[in-house]
Amino acid sequence: MTVSDAFATVLRSAREELNTAFSHARRQYPALDAATFSALLAGWLDPLVQAVHARAPQATSDVVRVGFEALLELAGQGVPARSAGCERCFTALLPGLAEHVARDPARVIGGLTNAVYNLDAAGANTALWIERVAALGPRCVEAEHLFQLGVLCAWRSGLAHYRSAALMAADRLPAALSCAVLDLPNEQAWPEARAALARDPWYIGTSTAPRVAALAGAFRGFGGLFSEPPRVRAWAEHFIVHSGDAAWLLTADAYGATFHHANEGEQKQADGARPRAGISVTGRTLTLGSVQLELPIAGELTSLALTSTTLALTSSHSHAVVLVSLGALP
Repeated sequence: MTVSDAFATVLRSAREELNTAFSHARRQYPALDAATFSALLAGWLDPLVQAVHARAPQATSDVVRVGFEALLELAGQGVPARSAGCERCFTALLPGLAEHVARDPARVIGGLTNAVYNLDAAGANTALWIERVAALGPRCVEAEHLFQLGVLCAWRSGLAHYRSAALMAADRLPAALSCAVLDLPNEQAWPEARAALARDPWYIGTSTAPRVAALAGAFRGFGGLFSEPPRVRAWAEHFIVHSGDAAWLLTADAYGATFHHANEGEQKQADGARPRAGISVTGRTLTLGSVQLELPIAGELTSLALTSTTLALTSSHSHAVVLVSLGALP
């Protein structure tokens, strides 16, 4: 294993301590392989060690110890083979945040690697999350802002169910950072944009007319959730989606759509279509007041559900839920 001089120096001085940690991990994770782990130290941890040593050499030893323990756990659980995001976290994200890592290695390394692992598991756009946090993280004055930035970027990366938490995180950040994450023009526009984001899940910086905003879900045989064409009902400002014997809570907005198993209470509280004047479907044409939209449906309309901002529809020959942003109806 070839590593930087700074890393090698700490490895030599802490050899007994680190070897003991590896032996303990090996007992917990019998499949842990020394050669594979050494490759992780050289390929993943060394770039971070070099970055920290260049900016805060007094923190190098602590960062090596914390990073070593973090990689032991990841490698023992087989995470590197399952989560491509974790490698990018160590090599593309953490080195650029070396000053934050140096101040609090355990919190920053542990917090960000855990975040990336969970993002991968949830099907988020982890690459986008890393790109945004890497670009904007150095502008955070304190670690707490860095973690609030992470929550906001997680929403921006496809986790629609983070919406409420993300908006609260945005309130704790400087307006310029929140605007940068959400691609809003400038911080002077933040109060108005913040109100619009809270009001309309499909807001993307400007008011929009009604439109087909998204398709959510897919056939199980193609990697989706649904064994048969789904049906949809409204639940609060979200939707309950049924397919076969299963039911999911669908949360969707301009940044993505997420499904979670619906509990019995949520299923009981869900209802079907809520009549609203000026809304009708004829064939594949949706009429919203004076606006007509062509729907990407196949077969007959099988269910329709409505919240204050969104219309959801399903059809007999499709495994996707069609989501229509009601926008500012004329």
